[in-house]
Amino acid sequence: MSRPKILILTPGLGTGGAQKVFKEQLLFYSEHFAATGCIFNWDGALNDEKGLTVLSLDVPAGNHWISKFYFFCKRIARLRAIKKKLKFDVSISHLEGADYVNILSNRGEKIICYIHGTKLHDGAIEGVLGWIRKKILMPYLYRKVDLIIGVSDGIRNEFLGQFETSSNKIKVITNGLDLKMIEKQALETVPAQHKLLFENHKTICLCSRLAPQKNQEIFLSIFAQLKVASCKLIILGDGELRANLIEQSKRLGLRVYNIWGDIQFSNDFDVYFLGNLTNPFRYISKCSLFALPSSWEGFPLALGEAMACGVPVVASDCPTGPREILRDADNSEYGFLLPIPVKNVDAALQLWRQTLMNILTNKALAIDYAEKARRRIKNFGKEGMETAWLEIVKNNQ
Repeated sequence: MSRPKILILTPGLGTGGAQKVFKEQLLFYSEHFAATGCIFNWDGALNDEKGLTVLSLDVPAGNHWISKFYFFCKRIARLRAIKKKLKFDVSISHLEGADYVNILSNRGEKIICYIHGTKLHDGAIEGVLGWIRKKILMPYLYRKVDLIIGVSDGIRNEFLGQFETSSNKIKVITNGLDLKMIEKQALETVPAQHKLLFENHKTICLCSRLAPQKNQEIFLSIFAQLKVASCKLIILGDGELRANLIEQSKRLGLRVYNIWGDIQFSNDFDVYFLGNLTNPFRYISKCSLFALPSSWEGFPLALGEAMACGVPVVASDCPTGPREILRDADNSEYGFLLPIPVKNVDAALQLWRQTLMNILTNKALAIDYAEKARRRIKNFGKEGMETAWLEIVKNNQ
């Protein structure tokens, strides 16, 4: 009997959480089924990703609505031709743009859409186009799929309520972590000059795309007024706000090191922009705490990875994701949940500063919450996720 043929589609590659799940899913499904990965184009892909065995539609993004619509139709046509040729049994898409192309190119295969983030609270879904997406495209198109996978209960509840999705057409599969790999990489050493930074100073880590959603701009303001002696902020990741964040740090009177500049590294800076790292876990594990000040999330992989590294974590209580990780059914606490930090809302900003100070200055508290984090994240290992991945294909062939 031939193995089921699976298509896995995403707009593009890079460092985001959805892209990471796409790659992990492609590798996993390739071990069990005849799996084919597909992207719109190679824009934003990392150098080592260009060797992956995936098909590219080779269709760019448009610059204005006319070209965007033209290329959107072209993507549908090209994917439909691939589906006609390869005759897939199941087609799985990641992220909204890929979902639309997947649904509209359907040739009789089962369609599964993987939802990685909140739709109701996503600040990037705005304006006239945002209204069209929320009120017309999403309600209409997502009703046509065979199964929706949400990465959190919050996302499932959004689809049941806002988009009136049938409960038998939506399932929750939380992101799973390769805990053994993270723990192993966390033990690796950092360069000698960086090692002294962690040994001699309190350090706070942010690890994410440099983008509005992640709230690094507001966190810099929080950090600038943090009254903890010799505290350093380590920022891992890259993105469209890189230049803005570096300049804002300087305006706040912070001394800034960044890997894209020509300033020599030393321990005399306040903020360190270290970019995308092959192994961020060896840095996260050596920090005093990890912070996630996001305005919205789905199921934040970076938060879970920091917990697996054994550091105390502080996260904004945004609509989906962090609460499901940091609180269990009995409402036990495994990390600090705080209001989303908002500019000019002094009470929230002060609460963030006070919580960070408490962790940085109270060693017993930090050790306690580091252990709680490590214990809690064991419930989110990749084994449960992979079992669920197998089931959704077997049940939807």
